[in-house]
Amino acid sequence: MKPLLIIHTIPPEANVRVNGRLVGTTGNSGARLIWSRDDRIVLEKPGYEKETLVFSSPPIKKEITVKLKPAHGVSQPGPGTERGRNRRERPALRQTSQRGKLLGFLNERLSSSFMSLRWLVRLIVATFLAGLISGTVIFYVARQAPSAKPPSPPPTVPLARPPLPEPVKPPRASNLVLSRNHKMDKIIQTAEYVLQFTNDARGQSGLPPFRSSAALAFIAQNHAENMCESRDLEHDAASFADRWKSLDERLKLVSLDLGSENIARERWQEDNKTANPNASQAELDRRQAESTAKWLVMKWMLSDQNRTKILDPAWRHMGIGVCPCGENTVYAVQVFSEKPGSIR
Repeated sequence: MKPLLIIHTIPPEANVRVNGRLVGTTGNSGARLIWSRDDRIVLEKPGYEKETLVFSSPPIKKEITVKLKPAHGVSQPGPGTERGRNRRERPALRQTSQRGKLLGFLNERLSSSFMSLRWLVRLIVATFLAGLISGTVIFYVARQAPSAKPPSPPPTVPLARPPLPEPVKPPRASNLVLSRNHKMDKIIQTAEYVLQFTNDARGQSGLPPFRSSAALAFIAQNHAENMCESRDLEHDAASFADRWKSLDERLKLVSLDLGSENIARERWQEDNKTANPNASQAELDRRQAESTAKWLVMKWMLSDQNRTKILDPAWRHMGIGVCPCGENTVYAVQVFSEKPGSIR
């Protein structure tokens, strides 16, 4: 049968833990626990150092009294006084740092309104005297110092003349069908019919007609020739030969920041010669230009994205580019903007 062990502590009311588990406190009659070999008994109380008891053999005395040591820097007066109880409950008040002493001193000095006023007056007077002395010293030194000659202005360096802006590169036409095409009238007529049919579509929606812009027509024609030369139907393509590969770059050529464009690639619409065998070649070219332009505008209007650009009320100006490519293919471009633009 394991013996009963009774533990008293000075002071009492200390927690008793056996192997880390709280089993009770040491009251007036002590703490009672069953002893077991190698049990680790820890006595702890706030404000005191922990005491650890380990018995590998049965203790000789069944009642043990352990005096707990106060924690470092904490004084423990007698337990019978109210002052002692208050200080045991607040042991941290005795651990005063140097910073706490300084703050306490300042608080004590400034607690009196009379002392606060004296310190404030002293501070104002000291600041005034310090400014007066420093100003007097600076004035005296400035009078005694020899007058220095004003520094001579640095030599003027003539400004370099700004470089002239790079001239706008005209559309390439050396290796295109357009440069060797003797039927320029048909190309011009196609562009005019595209403008007419586009304005008809805007009129049906209650919008004002587009105004023709030479600057927008310039970049539209350049883009149409780019697509013909590279055989790419793209708004932006790395295969384009010149450096104006995007719409934003082309708009900057004509001093514009905002705009949009429609592109298309179609076949020339064949005119039925048997319907009027006596028609001249010029009349046949005009009919072909009209039919092709009507087909281009109808195709753009059937596309939601392209129709939105045509019917956008913010766009008031338009330029058209038309480039024949091969025997029966034509590339067409519409460029829209709120301003007509200008070629630099």
